[in-house]
Parts: sequence; structure tokens; C-alpha cells
Amino acid sequence: MDGAYANQYGRGRKPVLSASLESDIFWEIAMKTDTFSNRSLLRLALRSLGALLGLSLWLSAGHAQTNNAAVETAKALIKSFHARDLGAWERTLAPGFVGHYPGAANLGREQARVFNQVFIDAFPDLRFDIHHVAQDGHTVMIDTTGSGTFSKPMATPDGMIPPTGKAGVVRVVFIVDTRDGQIQSERTVWNRMEFLAQIGLLK
Repeated sequence: MDGAYANQYGRGRKPVLSASLESDIFWEIAMKTDTFSNRSLLRLALRSLGALLGLSLWLSAGHAQTNNAAVETAKALIKSFHARDLGAWERTLAPGFVGHYPGAANLGREQARVFNQVFIDAFPDLRFDIHHVAQDGHTVMIDTTGSGTFSKPMATPDGMIPPTGKAGVVRVVFIVDTRDGQIQSERTVWNRMEFLAQIGLLK
């Protein structure tokens, strides 16, 4: 394994902005990690789009929000992104927390903090507009549009990427498992390839 990968996320972890787009985790509806290899970027994009569409349809189909406390707990990462401070989000994480993000699955607390801090640092105007919120048992799903301008250097295992000054907009779904006011696990589903192209990192 590349030493930078291990240093960034621990052994067996994938980096922020990994060199291989074909290893991105664009969709995880089945609550599992699915990796891809030897497939065209077009097929990846279509699969990602289909997953996001399916989640959006489920969220807008009238599933009731039944536990306001759980929903507010699930919004912790979004609120921390807006505040540009992950402290409040970290305080909601359960001891055995596991995070799953595009290109980085099975992250512990500290690894997840490092992953999310990258976006706060590189996108000072990062924000998420919430469209739908739904709950199924302990699981809260939040359908949003994320936007931000790549105006600060971005940290990656291979070094700093200089800002392009370009803005990106992408649909993001947060899938959060909460119990007793704590976040047990958290997933974000979004098309990283689309976002990278918008901010000038994918030709």
C-alpha cells in the first residue's frame, strides 16, 4: 500500500481524491462498499446518477419524519460544514463511529475528521441546501445540493493541490444512523467525478 494512503487514513483506507476515479464509491444504497475496476467513466457516471435519483425519489415519496431529535443529530455534519468547525459534529460521534465517503470507506473518528476538514479548508464558502429529510427507523436520509468554490489549497496524500478558483455544484445525500443522540455511522453519496470536472481537476 502507498505509504501516503496509510498515513492519511490508516492501513486499508483510501485517500481523498485518489488517483483512480474507478475506485470511487459513488453509490452505496445497499449500505455496503462497492468498488469498481476496468469500467468506463461513462458507466460510472450513469450508475452514480441512477443511485442519486433513486434516493431522491425515496426521499420525496412521503416517508414521514418521526423523530426530530434524531434528525437534528443527523444534520451535525452539515451544520459543522456551515460553521467551518467540526467540533460540534465530533461531539455527536459514538465511540464506534464509522464513516463512509466517496473514495474513503470504513473511516474511524479521526480519519473522518481529516477527510471532512479537507473540504472546509479548500472550499471556504461550502454550503448544503436541504431539499428533503426522511427517516426509516434509526436511519435519517438528508437530500441536499452542495456547492462551493475551490479557492484554497486542497490537501491530498500526494501533496497540496493549488486552487482553481472554480465553483462546483453537486447533489449530495447524507445517510446517517443515529441512536441515543449519537451518530453510529454516516455516509455521503455524491458524484465526485462530476464535481471534480466542475472545479477543474478532471479533464
